[in-house]
Amino acid sequence: MTDEKARENFLKFGNPDGKGSFAVGIALPNMLQKKEYAVQVLVVFFVVVIFVIPGYFLNQITSNEKDVGGVNVDNRKIFTELINENMIGKQIPGILAQSNEFAAMKVKSQDELAILKRIRAFDQVKEAIPKSTEKRQIQVKPICLLVGYMHDILNSDDLSNEGIKKDLENILRTIPSYFDIMLSQTMVLAQMYKMGRSPKKITAKNIMTLIQFSQNLMQGGWINKDPYSQLPNLGENEAMKRLKQKMGNKTLFQYCMLKGEERKEIANHVYGADKAAECFDD
Repeated sequence: MTDEKARENFLKFGNPDGKGSFAVGIALPNMLQKKEYAVQVLVVFFVVVIFVIPGYFLNQITSNEKDVGGVNVDNRKIFTELINENMIGKQIPGILAQSNEFAAMKVKSQDELAILKRIRAFDQVKEAIPKSTEKRQIQVKPICLLVGYMHDILNSDDLSNEGIKKDLENILRTIPSYFDIMLSQTMVLAQMYKMGRSPKKITAKNIMTLIQFSQNLMQGGWINKDPYSQLPNLGENEAMKRLKQKMGNKTLFQYCMLKGEERKEIANHVYGADKAAECFDD
């Protein structure tokens, strides 16, 4: 470069011709450029920037804070506070009712209220309703529906009510997630007690209480407490007595692990050869 000015421009601006400039434009609808729409444009801009965008990111963050099965993560803390070494089966519905989802389950109509009053009159439901606490309001509706379902108190007229039917479906769909949380927290409390970090003397008995309750729920509630009731055509009758006499102290799991020939022999003993094929599968 023999031209001193070109050399100086190149050193300063990276271009022998000197400082350059360029313009960038954004294509906008003509309406947005008109003064009469200035207020509306500013309002829309304000809403998008202040509410929509932060709301989107907040929703993305909170969606990742759900617990197992998509239930509220705060339920873990609630259940941990309520679980104790004296927990028994009839107290579990009251613990579940204090979850975030069940606590929001309100009575929606007079028809629902009448159904719940009828269910609440049963002794099995009364003993499952805990006393009021100052810490958290107890919602009675999920207790009535859960215990009513487990004791076969709900009839066809009750289930024909759309609100009752829908809430019961929500309860049965949500409870497996709750049991996962309660079991894990119960085991955590048991470990913490062993380490001297918790005053709650949680033992295997408390874990078995939760497992037994969940089994009762899946087997038809407290109606059929015996695990053998899961087998077809068996109830509290002479056939059940003969089966248990034949099995001795063996569990239902041990029965299921028997070979087909052994189960046939037991069926013949319980029902006789003619009827055995109708009552037991190979």
